[in-house]
This record gives sequence, C-alpha cells and structure tokens, in this order.
Amino acid sequence: MAPEQDVPGGFYKQKGLDVFQVCIVRQGHPEVGKRLTIKEFLSIPHVMVNIPGTDVSGIDQALAAKGLSRRIAVRVPSFLAVPWIIAKSDLIAVLPDMLVDQVGPLLPVDAHPMPLPAPQLAVFMYWHERTNNSPAHQWMRSQISELAAEMEHSLTFRKAG
Repeated sequence: MAPEQDVPGGFYKQKGLDVFQVCIVRQGHPEVGKRLTIKEFLSIPHVMVNIPGTDVSGIDQALAAKGLSRRIAVRVPSFLAVPWIIAKSDLIAVLPDMLVDQVGPLLPVDAHPMPLPAPQLAVFMYWHERTNNSPAHQWMRSQISELAAEMEHSLTFRKAG
C-alpha cells in the first residue's frame, strides 16, 4: 500500500484505507504540555519522511496556506524509523495513526492530535495489468483489502481521539 499516485498505463489501483495523521513526541518531552499547541508544533524541530515522488507534504502545504512553516531537522526514508528516533530525542514527527497505534505501546512516545487541520491521506494498492487476472494475485488483493477494512475499524487513536 502507498499514498495515491498517478497510475501509468498498464497499472491498476484500488483504495485501501484512509489514514489520519497524528503527532508524536517522546514521553516527558520538555516543550510539550498535555495538549500540543500550534506554537509547540512549529517550535520543535521535526523528523520528516521523504516519500519518493513527492516534493512537499500535505502538512507543509497546510502550513504554507496559513503563512507558517516547520523546521525539518532530520529526513528519513521510512516511516518505521521515525518512532525510534522520536523515543530517543526531543524532536517531533507527524505519522499515520495506524503506525502510532501499533508502535506506541512498544516505545516511550506520546501521541497528540494535530494542532491544525491536517489532510487525511488515502492509501492505495497498485498492481500491473499482467497480474490483474491471476487468481493468486486476486486472492492477495482481497486479503489486503479485508485487512485494511479491519484496521480502519479498530484503530485505538481514532476511537480515543
């Protein structure tokens, strides 16, 4: 699954699930209170995931529309690296809620709702036309679709948030 992209000829795509974004900081972060404010969000240096093929994140676009910007201190190629960096630093990050829901209980991090309206992300599944009619591939896509639907209904952060 990946964020939505234009599909070149010979490829198919199917929406998997909607992803909400949340902020994470280490537990006991010295600059964050019980509720993350926009001032705190902007003053703390960020860890950002560089998604290939994207220049500016939806968060940065939403901030720019308000004449604001955040400070990027670290860029990483994977969402999975971010919680580990956050747990050992005074940085902040914006991550998909489904990732935070899974790693949050394992690491000393706190999740906070976004302090500004953040774009919801749609996650899609992509495949090549040569596998479109493959029974094995069809089965795998159906399994992934069922799992995505289950995940959307069971995310703790959304229930609490």
